Amino acid sequence: EQFKAALHDGIRADGAYLYPAMPFDAYTGIEESDLKALWAFVRRIPAIAEPRKENQLNFPFNVRLGLLAWRELFFEPAYFKPTAGKSDAWNRGAYLAQTLAHCADCHTPRNLMGAVKQKQNFLGTEVDGYWAPDISTAGLKASGWTADKLTTFLKSGSSTGKTSVFGPMAEVVHDSLGFLTPTDLTALVTYLMDAPPPSDIPAPQAASPLPADVFQRAAKSYVDNCAPCHMSKGSGSTDIIPPLAGNPAVVASEPYNVIMAILGGLPSGGTYGPMPSFAGRLSDQQVADLVNYVRTSWGNKADPSATPAMVAAWRATAHVPDYGTQQASAFDCPKVGGGPGSTGPDPKAVAAITQMMQGGNRQIHVLTAAYSAADSDATPDTVVDALTAAYCPVVATSSLPDWQKSAELRRFTLQVAADVSPAVAAVPMPDVAIVWATPVGTSLVARQPTSIAAKLTCPANDGKLVPKDLADKAVSLVGKPTPPLAGAAVAQLATTLSQQNPKARLSDV
Repeated sequence: EQFKAALHDGIRADGAYLYPAMPFDAYTGIEESDLKALWAFVRRIPAIAEPRKENQLNFPFNVRLGLLAWRELFFEPAYFKPTAGKSDAWNRGAYLAQTLAHCADCHTPRNLMGAVKQKQNFLGTEVDGYWAPDISTAGLKASGWTADKLTTFLKSGSSTGKTSVFGPMAEVVHDSLGFLTPTDLTALVTYLMDAPPPSDIPAPQAASPLPADVFQRAAKSYVDNCAPCHMSKGSGSTDIIPPLAGNPAVVASEPYNVIMAILGGLPSGGTYGPMPSFAGRLSDQQVADLVNYVRTSWGNKADPSATPAMVAAWRATAHVPDYGTQQASAFDCPKVGGGPGSTGPDPKAVAAITQMMQGGNRQIHVLTAAYSAADSDATPDTVVDALTAAYCPVVATSSLPDWQKSAELRRFTLQVAADVSPAVAAVPMPDVAIVWATPVGTSLVARQPTSIAAKLTCPANDGKLVPKDLADKAVSLVGKPTPPLAGAAVAQLATTLSQQNPKARLSDV
């Protein structure tokens, strides 16, 4: 496992990052069977007692944590994938050239950060004072190389009428390529004489569905704000910082949980430390980019559905907007309106919504539609602010204690944000067949089905939507009651299940 971590992931046995002088960016493509074969071979090499020398890099390059940015921008652990439509020999040659032989490491120029320039792949560069020539398909053919001449050269180090090997390449031929089987040698030449044009996209960006400009600024934002804790590739730190790669809360159908974690931060819980809020540091556009980046990177396959308008709506839930507040009963409520040219919710429309609520209408999708119809220019965050302002006096006049009033207003505001978000999503959110809870930081919101007239479809208890052990406990707890269950009974069941499983997310409960 340590050997594989070094070659496939670029991680030392002690968990530190390897410098890319070790060509793990090429070796990451080595197939599992070949990794095992290499390990079996290496273990047969007699051990030699030799003190390990420390690298001679100067500060700050001797700080391995500085490789966070390099890995995030230029490295993507991934096994080699054959190219459809190409022959077995061509794909075998591509595998040899790109991974085991790592030809690009010597024959491709590097940028200032030491990463190979993808657009100049195989176009030649200087290595240890020697020129590693252009071995692109166009370059080879322009120099008069044929498949037969190249085969002879790679096998023996010399080709009549062409050249003889010298410099670092002599070692490559003598100790490596000269031992290729005839089949592998033919495959390597087949690929080199028909290699595709180089791409100008680093591996992580090539694997991302995000546009190039979005990916680049989001990756920089991740490195600047998130990577110091969540580490390269969203791996986190065992029992201290949760991973982002493969995290169910990150890849949920809706991006709300990640948005609210960035805007509001998270308290400490269990062995995990607290996460600070980045609301004051990142704009709505930056948050949306970052959310889509973590939901689509490192093997995460969620939709990049977050938009600045959606972030603005959720940002509006973080506090009661101050439009000139005044005391309302024992509970502070915002008072909308103001002088000419003031921005914010329309006071007449807010008052009308309050009357609807006082009359008993608490259906959020009806209320948001009513306000949007009255204020046609309202943005999603304005709608959230408006309904918060409209509902606050209703809550304030209730008999609830102040803390419960605040909690109820908070719940309502989150639900409004969830209601307006699908309309501004970059990617349509999948429909739900039943009312479904979605995590939002330490809280949750409910997603409603678009229709309740369709046949009831129950979610499968397969562990994909909810942890199976929790679902099994719920089955045992609920038993087989006669529906419909009263609201108080449902609340008690949820409270009991949550108390019995204190580490479970409320949305999963």
